[in-house]
Amino acid sequence: MSIEFGIPILGSTLTLDGAFRVDIDESVFLELQPVLAQTAHTADQELDLYGSATFEGAGLRSLIAAVSGWHPSNAAVPEAATFKTELLRIARHAEASAQPLLYLGL
Repeated sequence: MSIEFGIPILGSTLTLDGAFRVDIDESVFLELQPVLAQTAHTADQELDLYGSATFEGAGLRSLIAAVSGWHPSNAAVPEAATFKTELLRIARHAEASAQPLLYLGL
């Protein structure tokens, strides 16, 4: 099982498009937790390790802004910078194409 962010395949609510999907391990999720908690509150979503959430419209823009302001170079987890880059690529594509961005926990 993995923690995933991505754009669903057209017509699906759970299957993510492989070209627009990024998964992370629990250590990166925990490093990102303060950013996710702030974003979840702003977007009226709940992002916990075992839950799921959908970001669209203002909530998606809030996620993009929060992740953009997160500085993983200070992170103890080396994969965090790569994750940030991929998550922003996918989130920006979701926004530009008016598609939702899904979060799927463990």
